Amino acid sequence: GRVARIDQTIKEKRHMTIIAYFIQTSVCMGIFYAFYCLFLKSETTFQINRIYLISTVFISLIFPLIKIPVDFLDNSISDGVALVINSDSSQNKTAEIIQHQTFNWISVILVIYYAGAMFYLYRFAREILSLRKIRKLGNQVVLQGHNCILSNNVQTPFSFFKNIYLPARQQFDETELIRIIQHESVHISEKHSIDNIVLELIKIVFWINPFIHFYQRRMKELHEFIADAEVVSNEGRDGYCNFLI
Repeated sequence: GRVARIDQTIKEKRHMTIIAYFIQTSVCMGIFYAFYCLFLKSETTFQINRIYLISTVFISLIFPLIKIPVDFLDNSISDGVALVINSDSSQNKTAEIIQHQTFNWISVILVIYYAGAMFYLYRFAREILSLRKIRKLGNQVVLQGHNCILSNNVQTPFSFFKNIYLPARQQFDETELIRIIQHESVHISEKHSIDNIVLELIKIVFWINPFIHFYQRRMKELHEFIADAEVVSNEGRDGYCNFLI
């Protein structure tokens, strides 16, 4: 009985340490995101903003691992262990009830967390398999030196790694097609797909952190700004703005 209760207490301590880590990563990421919104979001230094976002995500994940201040947890767990070892039979029953309630509370959190992680993992795998199917069944052509895939399952143009995906049902004139490919080629050359994959994988594990979702939205927004700015520098602002309209 005592050994089992001690093992249970140690397990609870481990769970609380993990929860504390998730809270700390959320706080770090929230501070970095607030700084971005206040001082960087309105700036046109898109590449610097991109580096800031991706680097601060990793800093937020690594920094809490250096030292996790859970002294209050250590004290409470130590007290719990002492209570189990030194208490009489009636106190043992009370401790068991408290531990049982704590275990149930932690179990609910774990069930919710794993369910969310499985949902995001399933959605990510489904998107990857869908892209693979489109690439396999789509009509592959080379346009302006880029591998393009035309498919009825594509609604709007996008790129993923070295491939550009175009809707087969929509007809583009030559000028529109050139600018679309120019835009998507920037995503390819800048390796934006790597950013998206990295953030998506982090989101699967840290989906419960609201700021990772904000980071992901801002990163996709930056990708579009970077691509638009590159095309404008080559084609001119007026012509490209008319194309976007």
